[in-house]
Amino acid sequence: MRGLLLGAALAVAGAAPLAAEVPAKAASAPAVITPADDLACAAWSAVVVGNMKDGEIKQGLSFSMVWFIGRWEAATGQKIEQGLTKDYIVKLTPDLGKIGPGCADRMGDFGARMQGLGKSLQAADGQ
Repeated sequence: MRGLLLGAALAVAGAAPLAAEVPAKAASAPAVITPADDLACAAWSAVVVGNMKDGEIKQGLSFSMVWFIGRWEAATGQKIEQGLTKDYIVKLTPDLGKIGPGCADRMGDFGARMQGLGKSLQAADGQ
């Protein structure tokens, strides 16, 4: 059990750079999150990751992109290739500046929760 909890804690700790880079309170995120919100955030994070130079921040943002994609696929039952198309990104591009703060808030909230979970798992493992 000790190894399993430690492994889980280390995996969850990968979200730490993300939590450090984005605010932990979801003030700009919509009250009700829809699959369309998740797809827009996946597109936003894909664009940001594509333009990011800092490797550690890029990794944290990549984790977030995958999180948004997973949420969208789970909610819609579709593969991401059906939603996150070149046409969709081009159409969304003018709104990326408006979409970003809500996505960043959601990422920060998720990252903070993952940090808390990591600490909890480490404590349970006697670390």
